[in-house]
Amino acid sequence: MRKVYSPLSFICLLCSFLLLPVVKAGNNSGYSETIITTDHNTAEASSAEFYSNLLYDSLHLDKLGLKKEALLYAYKGQQSLVKEGRIANSAILTICDFSQPSDSKRLYIIDVRNFQVLLNTYVAHGKNSGEEYANRFSNRSSSLQSSLGFYVTKGTYLGKHGLSLRLSGQDRGFNDKAEARAIVVH
Repeated sequence: MRKVYSPLSFICLLCSFLLLPVVKAGNNSGYSETIITTDHNTAEASSAEFYSNLLYDSLHLDKLGLKKEALLYAYKGQQSLVKEGRIANSAILTICDFSQPSDSKRLYIIDVRNFQVLLNTYVAHGKNSGEEYANRFSNRSSSLQSSLGFYVTKGTYLGKHGLSLRLSGQDRGFNDKAEARAIVVH
């Protein structure tokens, strides 16, 4: 009969491997004392990288066309906005990957808490941002160009293009005029 080990057993085993050198060091006067410190930002960055890699691999986002680096960048940005208190719902992450052509499904709405791709669909870019690829961006009114950066979603409304979602740009100089420019998702 095959023996099944619980996750708790695995964690205990892992902890014993991590603690064994510390216990040995305390019992042997031949060892010198070593203090290991970890920079909080480094720990957060590696945690974000681990989690985004787990999401990427679990959801097979490579097969949907999303680059691993794009997910990591978006996830780190989302976590930064959460930490700053600028977003309340950290479960949903939306990525518009402008490095892909406009005829690709380059909008990804991901439930990062429940490991689900909620939507992968097409998304346009500003009229003056380019044709197939968006390669020009602006934060100026009347530029008719897309703006790069992180956004927080606001309320919805029914406009001339149907149900639309207001966006608030979070990056000064890049997209902070999004509301004044009426940049929305519709």
